[in-house]
Amino acid sequence: MAGALIGMKQTKVILLSCLGVAILVFFGLFIFLHEPPKTVFWAGAAFSIVAAGGWCLFLYYAMLPPREIQLIQNFSQHRAAFEQLREMLLADGPVQAVAAWGVKTTQTDGRFRPPAESLTAERYQQYLALLKQAGGIVAFHHEGKDSKLGITVWSRGHVQVAICHEAREPVRLAASLDKFYHLRRRAETGGVFRPIEGNWYLWTDW
Repeated sequence: MAGALIGMKQTKVILLSCLGVAILVFFGLFIFLHEPPKTVFWAGAAFSIVAAGGWCLFLYYAMLPPREIQLIQNFSQHRAAFEQLREMLLADGPVQAVAAWGVKTTQTDGRFRPPAESLTAERYQQYLALLKQAGGIVAFHHEGKDSKLGITVWSRGHVQVAICHEAREPVRLAASLDKFYHLRRRAETGGVFRPIEGNWYLWTDW
């Protein structure tokens, strides 16, 4: 699943970062105990630079969205789950978002946890099971001027990547999200779509 792949990548980066820090600390203590103060100072400076560079590298890779080929493969493997989530969102009209943190609807302010009038506990658990199967974080359905239905598969702060179902072809299309991340203009709003198959698209507001 996409979520599992993303988690594995970040876990590897974290483990390598921890290993690097542990090695630096070990050699730092070794030099401190066996070398004169001047050598300790320069060794400490070098270790600090290496540690800072490693941490920056960790942040860079941890914040990168998953590659589109991973997301498309995951969608193909679990398309039935995505289709079922779409059908459920359309059937549950008032529901705007469903995730592990709860549910948001047009009938209530803020988030809540079922059971409630608009969603039973059993229905909520069905959403969560399908989200887990699809590697999704949030299933959402927003109507109105910027109508959008889809499943968020990656999120960092206010930036997200989702697999959306669009009734009509979106205006803003990109041949590749991987390239779009590097060529995007931050002044643009509304996100961009990358066709997958039929009415399904990758979407990002990166």
